[in-house]
Amino acid sequence: MPGYILHLTAARMALDLLQKTNAGFGSPVIQNEFFVGNLLPDTVKNNIEKNKSHFRNPKFRGNMVEYPDLDMFLDKYRYLLGNISCLGYYFHLYIDRRFFKNYLPQIVVFTDENGQEKEKREEIVWAELKGTGQKVSIQDFFSEKYYYGDYTKMNTYLAKRYHLPMDLDICMENPGIEEVHYMETAETLRELQGYLKIPAKEIEELKVFHVEELLEFLRKEAEKFVNKISSSCINLLE
Repeated sequence: MPGYILHLTAARMALDLLQKTNAGFGSPVIQNEFFVGNLLPDTVKNNIEKNKSHFRNPKFRGNMVEYPDLDMFLDKYRYLLGNISCLGYYFHLYIDRRFFKNYLPQIVVFTDENGQEKEKREEIVWAELKGTGQKVSIQDFFSEKYYYGDYTKMNTYLAKRYHLPMDLDICMENPGIEEVHYMETAETLRELQGYLKIPAKEIEELKVFHVEELLEFLRKEAEKFVNKISSSCINLLE
């Protein structure tokens, strides 16, 4: 998954765009609700519950890369999208899907011991970085040495650049999303504070991502999302 800070960065981009079509999205209360919604899918910790909160289709279980099935979410909660925290939840799923389906394949390919591209987790041995041609064991790739380490190195830089909120008001009513508990966001916020101990200059040491290319991807996806929402029949901020 993209890290908390990346999700908040994308949320900031979306809110900036939403304000241009609906001034109500400039309200601190509305922005708070959207940011909280963006964090909700990741508040559950075990994989079984996370599969549910991210609406992953069981038919793809076992793939190295699993992403949300947006139709599964919409079939259940489309009627709630007028609630801003639910809209933020949907945006999290949207960014996850676009990130794993469209962005990640641009920078890495997963292969077996013979160098053949594979989808199933049990068959994959290597992560090959397209930018450098480097082959990294799959265990090292999904660790602080590479993939998750890059998230750590980006956090402080992005939090400062986009003035991201680290202290959100989570005392709001759950509109009816069964997969998460709103108050569990408190633990996520505590984790966010810990992520800001790394100096912003660490952004220069990324091994997997190119930060400006990643941010441009998020900007374009936020714009697509906002255009989709703006042209829908969803009644926002009635």
